[in-house]
Amino acid sequence: MKKFFILILIIIFIVSCTKKAPHLPITSKNLYIIKRQQYNIKTIFWTGKINIRESGEDTEANILVIAKRDPLKIRIEISKWFSGPILYIVINRNKVNITSIKEKKVYIGDLQHINEVTSIKIFPPNINQNQIWTILRGIPSLYYIKNAKLKILNKKSTDIFFNYTRITYKNYQTTNGIIFAKDITIFYYPNNILWKLKIRNIRFNITIPDSEFQIKVPPNFKIVKYQSPNP
Repeated sequence: MKKFFILILIIIFIVSCTKKAPHLPITSKNLYIIKRQQYNIKTIFWTGKINIRESGEDTEANILVIAKRDPLKIRIEISKWFSGPILYIVINRNKVNITSIKEKKVYIGDLQHINEVTSIKIFPPNINQNQIWTILRGIPSLYYIKNAKLKILNKKSTDIFFNYTRITYKNYQTTNGIIFAKDITIFYYPNNILWKLKIRNIRFNITIPDSEFQIKVPPNFKIVKYQSPNP
């Protein structure tokens, strides 16, 4: 695994030295491009920054995202440079595993109910695995979202509204002909939960071994599982 990450870091360094071209905002007229690119992209690997605002508190940290589209497998690492990892999130299709280093707990559930057992509200309610892929992929898509509305703001950003949630995509770039937004914001109105993602370096369609998505429970960590209520 260490060799894999060393290789990835070298690739990211090389890519970061190359020039990325700006791209015009995504509009409803070229959503067909989005659909086509969703299927062309099999894997993503990116590093950047994340800001989480929840219950009036702000957390700023570094973020690493590794993902495969089909079947969906995602690994997210959130860490601070001075204190190390904060959260590990592993998603396998609809199943979610969240490791909280501070709490020494591992939360296990599905996308629809994981917020009911975690102290940190990670995902907006009713979000599904395909929507998570489009967010981490960095491009809006109405294809995966029912009853959603798309709005273009000042020709600089794209908003998607659904289920009391607003997702904003800004600062579009292209790399090797692939469009992505470097800045993504997710805001869930009822609980005032705000996530801001900033992609610094990104790679598409690289080979990612399945071992990167394996779940390892640290020693002495408590496992908390979502239990469906009795009928």
